[in-house]
Amino acid sequence: MDMVSKKILAAVVIVVILAGALIYYETATGSNGNLKISVADTPAPGVTAVYLTFSAVEFHSTGGNNSSGWVTHNIATTTINILGVTMSNPAFLNSISLKAGKYTQIRLELTKVTAMMGGINVSMTLATPFALVIHPFNISAHSTTTMVIDFTLNTSSMSTTGMFTPVVGSVQVS
Repeated sequence: MDMVSKKILAAVVIVVILAGALIYYETATGSNGNLKISVADTPAPGVTAVYLTFSAVEFHSTGGNNSSGWVTHNIATTTINILGVTMSNPAFLNSISLKAGKYTQIRLELTKVTAMMGGINVSMTLATPFALVIHPFNISAHSTTTMVIDFTLNTSSMSTTGMFTPVVGSVQVS
């Protein structure tokens, strides 16, 4: 084998190795991106603590790289005292791997709400088992998107009768 043939063979071997590595990377990592979700609130008068317990996050996609519809991601049950956390210092909820694509809605599943009102802990009854977030966002493959969801406790239905309806105010995506 002459020198030119050896160089061509070496170049072909390098190209095959690089192509194999790229195929492996795409197969191993897929076309997923990462979404880091945090929560915050706007305080309610007369309330000194509000503990929200989250159990799952559901995402609604509109197609593209995803099939349309809802996809549920169970998370470790997480309880956050949402009172006092703001958009500038939110409480981290979870980091979730999602298929790249466009999403239009999120449901944060709530399993328990306890509020401290007038020095008394009140277990709240949930009017709905989730907080609905209608805010379109995109997930890009191999990147991280950060989202902060602001609950507005001052407009959430929270009464001394123990009924709680979560209200989401603003959403920041970066």
